[in-house]
Amino acid sequence: MTADCPVCGKYSAEPFEERSRTPVLLNRTYGSRTEALAASFGELSFRCCQQCGFVWNASFNESLITYDGEYENDQTYSPSFRDHVRQMAERVVAIVPANEPIDLLEIGAGQGNFMRSVAEVAGMRLRSACGFDPAWRGGDGTGPNGVRMYAGLFGPDASPHLPNRPNVVVSRHTIEHVPRPRDFLDQIANGLGPGAPVHFCIETPCVQWIFDNGAVHDFFFEHCSLFTAGSLRNCLALSQFATNSVRKVFSDQYLWAEGIWPARATPPPLSCTFPNISDWKNTRARSISYWESWLNEHAVNGPVFVWGAGAKGVTFALLFDSAAERIAALVDINPHKQGRFVPLSGHAIVAPQELRGGNISIVVMNPNYLEEIRGECERLGVRAEIATL
Repeated sequence: MTADCPVCGKYSAEPFEERSRTPVLLNRTYGSRTEALAASFGELSFRCCQQCGFVWNASFNESLITYDGEYENDQTYSPSFRDHVRQMAERVVAIVPANEPIDLLEIGAGQGNFMRSVAEVAGMRLRSACGFDPAWRGGDGTGPNGVRMYAGLFGPDASPHLPNRPNVVVSRHTIEHVPRPRDFLDQIANGLGPGAPVHFCIETPCVQWIFDNGAVHDFFFEHCSLFTAGSLRNCLALSQFATNSVRKVFSDQYLWAEGIWPARATPPPLSCTFPNISDWKNTRARSISYWESWLNEHAVNGPVFVWGAGAKGVTFALLFDSAAERIAALVDINPHKQGRFVPLSGHAIVAPQELRGGNISIVVMNPNYLEEIRGECERLGVRAEIATL
């Protein structure tokens, strides 16, 4: 990528978050520790545009990334996350007028879990549903609850797969993975082609939440494009997506944008809203100092586990225990990750049922899951000191 802003083309400030060795794919696990230690890595050099507020990794190398069937980021094993997915599915159904059938297109659909939720909420209103994702593991044209899934990207070449012209397009947790988000939006527009206006919904992490919470573990290679509410609105406007609303969801960790494509009027001027990066150096230092001390103190008393083997947990383990000396393992409820190993640090991933012994300490990667994890520990009879980021 470049030092010039990929959204508005202006020059940015100096990097505020840099790392020389970070996993390329944080949701790619490995069958042995030897394989995990040899995983591909890249660099971080995050910058913030002083014109439109967009945040991106100027050292991102797209050629290192391959999303395929080995990529595993399903979070719906968590009841808390399933509740969130259900709420967003209800939003998608509500955006289409009640007297109209729903023709859904999802871009970055994973294994079709969100489309399944939309189908359950929409019932007979769902006339057609198609999803596209390079990581789809099934056969083309198959999928859950009657939806059609295809292993690939969406664009003009993919449009013949659509049984009907979509009247709502959804893309959740995909735009942050692409280095040129305006090209991504233009590709969607070109795939839709001319016709009636289309509703859209986009969900992506909120970079302001990362700054406000000192979440140093939330900067990683896969997420090369990050937004505030204002910068997401700017990006959408520059690609003729008219945004009706951008709200914070999932306890302010995510942004949810709704609107219409194509815009019927000239887009408004760029809104100059920027994330609070002025004190990031001090915030980062305080966060690292705290967790270094916490791990040193607790690791001598008994095993320390990190609960969550997704991007946050993998990053935390590498930042604070790159040699796998203080963290016993990462815990995850996703059975497809259990018994495998995380990239670069090589920590094992275990099921909650494998937590045994006394003096256990657990670091919960996402505070949204804290009560759920406490309940699971109580159910399993695991007595542990639990801390959360």
